[in-house]
Amino acid sequence: GRVMTPSQAGYAIHPSSPEATEIGLTPDRFGPETYLWRNGNLLWFTHLDIQGLHPRKVLHDLAARANARGLVAVIPQEEETVDQELLEWGFVLRAFDCKDGRRILAYLRGPRGLPLVHACYEKFGVRVTVTDETDDLGFTVRAEVHGTTVRLDATPEGIQTWTEGV
Repeated sequence: GRVMTPSQAGYAIHPSSPEATEIGLTPDRFGPETYLWRNGNLLWFTHLDIQGLHPRKVLHDLAARANARGLVAVIPQEEETVDQELLEWGFVLRAFDCKDGRRILAYLRGPRGLPLVHACYEKFGVRVTVTDETDDLGFTVRAEVHGTTVRLDATPEGIQTWTEGV
């Protein structure tokens, strides 16, 4: 089935396009109905028609190639039960809030060393983002308004705040 992404911004990647070939989305491994949705550095595994004997291996390879190119692999949750194998592969399960009020659950895995954006919110000219800054022990909240950024880092040791651009 077709899975909607939270945002309609971005573009589809179909097998055999140059960008698809680069990440291993090739016609010998994926059927013609297959496409991925790219939105910034998020690569949604929107509709995969995997051909061949080992669909999980193909999925794992596609995610690894996406990560190697600096992209966050996003696999929407289809079943009610949690996919333990994806968690073992280093994915985290996150909820996305869509503009139309729906929530989408998806598994995310970013390349090591790149922040993984979990949430982004904008109102009254203020943009707030919540990210994992490469380690599994903390997260960062940034609020940006008129060129000034207030940053809060939360770790097990405590909370630090900065103001940038003043």
